[in-house]
Amino acid sequence: MVINESVLMQNGGEIVEYQSNESIFLQDTHAKHYLQVKSGTTKMVSYNLDGKEFLYGLPYDGHCIVESYLFSGKKYPFNASAVSRCEIIKLEKSKFIDLMEMTPKLLLDLFAYTSERIHYKNIMLGCLGIISSVE
Repeated sequence: MVINESVLMQNGGEIVEYQSNESIFLQDTHAKHYLQVKSGTTKMVSYNLDGKEFLYGLPYDGHCIVESYLFSGKKYPFNASAVSRCEIIKLEKSKFIDLMEMTPKLLLDLFAYTSERIHYKNIMLGCLGIISSVE
């Protein structure tokens, strides 16, 4: 788990169950909660004009979803839904920010997690040929 489940629950978190294919959030909406997968698998996708799906990630047990959007104020560029039956711990944005301010170690752990994920995505983009070198 990125953040210990008991810490989230003690600070106002709640467990919400989603069924397969059920929407967790929609594209073009703002982050209102910290979301951490307790069990199950989720997916983050968008669709191009031809209806083709672009997969951004498949967060599963213990991973958080789109935590960086809590800090940026930007709208989600994709949808998220449950791939399987999921339990997601939701913590309201203001309570999450309060928790981060009270516990800087958690914020550093979250930054480390996010940095690892971005690094992995950059490697994958290079392997897919999406990022090319400039000559």
